[in-house]
Parts: sequence; C-alpha cells; structure tokens
Amino acid sequence: MEIEKFIELVPSFGFPVVITFMLLKYLMDNIKEKFDTLDRTLKELIDLIKDKKTLP
Repeated sequence: MEIEKFIELVPSFGFPVVITFMLLKYLMDNIKEKFDTLDRTLKELIDLIKDKKTLP
C-alpha cells in the first residue's frame, strides 16, 4: 500500500491505528525477506548434505 493511501486513512481511523498498520506492513515485508533467505540457505545445506552422502 502506498503512503498516500495511509495518509487518507488518518482522519477516518486515527493516527495510532494507521501507524500500527504501517508497522505491521513493514514487519511482514522484513520477515518475508528473512524467511526467503532462510529457505534458500536451508535448500543449499540440504544439497550439500546430499552431495556429501553420495561420495564414496
């Protein structure tokens, strides 16, 4: 959601509610990036373990 839409919501819902939603959106975006990194790293680790098992 764009910042302009949040600004339009301030008179309707109040400042604390709008700030809460902005923080929630920021946290969700940040957590998604961290989970994507974790997922990629775990896949790489699994591949390394599989390669290690196949070696004689």
